Amino acid sequence: RSTGEPTILVPRSKLTDREMIALYILGAYFSYELGLRDSPSVSRSELSSKLGLKPTVISARTSELKREKVIKSNKRGEYEILVTGIEDLLDSIRDKVGV
Repeated sequence: RSTGEPTILVPRSKLTDREMIALYILGAYFSYELGLRDSPSVSRSELSSKLGLKPTVISARTSELKREKVIKSNKRGEYEILVTGIEDLLDSIRDKVGV
């Protein structure tokens, strides 16, 4: 989108909450790189409102993603993709979705 808001085209039923969160944060990174966002970071409240997930779910899944080194947290409640984690993330989703 020209607004810089990430859009996930994979059906929600095919992805876990963790994968949805990671893809949204990845989309924010690409939007930032294209000059459509002011920052590559995504807040917990943005994730919650855009993905329709409870803040407690966001906190739990982002903790997992940080432990797996897929995302990082620059400050409390703000998340950013780690470039080193992109390939493994996309490979696992590709295998699961069949793309």
